[in-house]
Amino acid sequence: MTVLFVSNGYGEDVIACQLAKAIREIDLDVDMMACPLVGDGVVYRNHGLDILGKNRSMPSGGFARTAWDFFGDITAGLFKQFAGQLRLLKKTKVSYVFAVGDVYCLWMAKNVSRETLVFLPTAKSHLFMNHSFIERLIIKKYSDIVFPRDDLTTNDLAKKGINAYFFGNPMMDNLKPSGLVLPVTNDFPVITILPGSRDEAYANFKLICDVLEGLEDVQLLAALPPQLSLEKLAVNLQFLGWTLVDSRHFRKRGTSLLLISNFIDVVNRADVVVGLAGTANEQSIFLGKSVISFVGTGPQSTRQRFLEQKKLLGESYYFIDEKDSSKLRQKVKTRIATILEGSSGRSPETASLSVQYASRDIVKKVFKTT
Repeated sequence: MTVLFVSNGYGEDVIACQLAKAIREIDLDVDMMACPLVGDGVVYRNHGLDILGKNRSMPSGGFARTAWDFFGDITAGLFKQFAGQLRLLKKTKVSYVFAVGDVYCLWMAKNVSRETLVFLPTAKSHLFMNHSFIERLIIKKYSDIVFPRDDLTTNDLAKKGINAYFFGNPMMDNLKPSGLVLPVTNDFPVITILPGSRDEAYANFKLICDVLEGLEDVQLLAALPPQLSLEKLAVNLQFLGWTLVDSRHFRKRGTSLLLISNFIDVVNRADVVVGLAGTANEQSIFLGKSVISFVGTGPQSTRQRFLEQKKLLGESYYFIDEKDSSKLRQKVKTRIATILEGSSGRSPETASLSVQYASRDIVKKVFKTT
C-alpha cells in the first residue's frame, strides 16, 4: 500500500507529517512519499519521506491573493512549474492521496491515479470565510472523505452532502516542549517573535525587530522554521544595529535576542508573542499565549489575512491596525505592557493543552483501523 501527501505550504507540510507520523505509530505497512506544491519540502525530508519533484521559490510563497502577487509568480516561472507538477502527478499511482491545503491543492491531487483521495481543507474555516459554491462542488466531486479544521466548517460541508468528519485540528497535535533549556532568566519577561516561514519572513523579521526597538527589561526569542537562513537573518539584525554575541545571540542596548529553532519550547516560554505568521500564530493561541500582529511586507501578512485570523482566534489575538511606523511602535509596546500587567506570569503548564490526537483519529478513520 502506498500513500502520497500533496500539500501547498509550510504549515500544510507540517500537518501532512503529523499524519505520516500517525500512520507509522499505528504500524501500517505503508510506503509514503510527498509532493509539496510550494517550497522545497524540508519538513518532509526531516521526517524521512521521499520528495517527488523539485520546486522553484515563488515570490508569493504560494500565497498569491492579488493580481500583483500572481504576476510576480508568473514572471518567476509559475506556469512552467505548474505544468511540471501536473505531469508528475498524472503519472503517479498510489493507494491513498492526502491533499492538505486549499481547493487548488485538492484539484492538483485529483490528477493522481489512486483508490482514495482524502482532503484536509486547512486554508478556510467557516468562522471567517465559507467555501464558495464552486469550491464545494470540487470538494464533493473529487474527495472521498474530508476532515475540516473545525466543527462549524464540518457541519456546514456535511449539510451540503460532503462526506466530512471532525476529529480535531492536526496542526495542534504533538505541540509538546522538548525540554530544551533556554538561556533566559525569570528576571525579565520573554517576548517570542514569529516572523513566518515563507520568503517574506526575512523582511518581516526585520520589521518586528524595528517595531520592538527601544523595549527595555525584556528578553527576545525568535522562533525560526528550518528553511530560513540564520546567516541572512543575522545580516538583517546587524544592519539594524544589533551586536553579535555568538552565532545565535545578539544584543542591543541591554536587550537580548536569541534565534532558536525549537518552536514549541520558544513559544511555551513566552509571556507575549509578536507574530506575522499563519499556522504558528494559531498554534501559539492554542498553547494559551497572547499574540500581537500588524501588517507585514508580503502576501501572508496583509491586513486582510490578519483580520481573518482575528475572527478565527478570538480575544487572545490582537491585530494592531496602524500604518504610521512611529504610532505602530507605540501601540505595540502599549499592548505588550497591558498584556504583561494583566498576566500572573509565565504559564508553561499551558502546553498540556497540546495533548490531542487528531492525526491518529483521522488515520484510523481513513484506514478503517481501531
